[in-house]
Amino acid sequence: MSIGTSDKLLIRRNPDLLLVLLYAPHCLRPANSNSWCDLPYRLNAARLRYSESPSRHMARCRITHSTVFPFLDSKELWTRSLITISQIQEKIALASRLRDVNPQEALDIVGTVRALLQAPQPQGDAESAVLWQAECALNASWAMVRLGRFAAAYPEAEEGLRLFQQLGKLQGAASCLLVMGIAEGEDGNNDEAVRLCLEAEALFLKIGDQFGRARAINARGTSYRRMGDSAQAIESYGSSMALSRENGDIQGESRALCNIGYVYLY
Repeated sequence: MSIGTSDKLLIRRNPDLLLVLLYAPHCLRPANSNSWCDLPYRLNAARLRYSESPSRHMARCRITHSTVFPFLDSKELWTRSLITISQIQEKIALASRLRDVNPQEALDIVGTVRALLQAPQPQGDAESAVLWQAECALNASWAMVRLGRFAAAYPEAEEGLRLFQQLGKLQGAASCLLVMGIAEGEDGNNDEAVRLCLEAEALFLKIGDQFGRARAINARGTSYRRMGDSAQAIESYGSSMALSRENGDIQGESRALCNIGYVYLY
């Protein structure tokens, strides 16, 4: 099928038409014809007939922009990729900020980022893509913890841990270990929870993240409390509270203090 110069210009200026081309190109020309005709009418027909989102279709059929739009020059493809990268970075940062205060919105943003990651990325950027996938898994796991969906949080954190370890990113690996420990504790596997929290604490200490370390110690204390070991629980909560106070982390200090109260209450 040939595409004329005027058709190319129209396609370039019409983003909706580009999307339809991704998943309904046959709707833009009559049967048994190599010419494009009545584009507005056929665009509407395609919209009505096809409800699958372009990103889902691209992922399912492994379609790339270069496959569908071979006439787009490399500079245009590169610009489009840079825009996508910027969107991914901004949304990952937003999900990180929201996962504790608005976990459902954070999960929605993670879903958007994962859809964007289906788009073709510039060559040589494979490591960044793996890092973004790891950060998506970490953000999703923390959001699920906040929503009380611990069984769903564990596999997300496990996948994040695998990717962060692959990249040698200790901060991300430690955070994933902590989520896994919290999830195991909520599921009643407190011995495993303690082990994971100790491993997370050691990594946080290694990289100098005192906030993360205090959080891991606090989570470990909760597992001790569930196991009926009040002495170990109070010691852990006390250490977490002192470390949080030293770091100026009022929320962490309050959390540990409340947990000490739970030990005496129950």
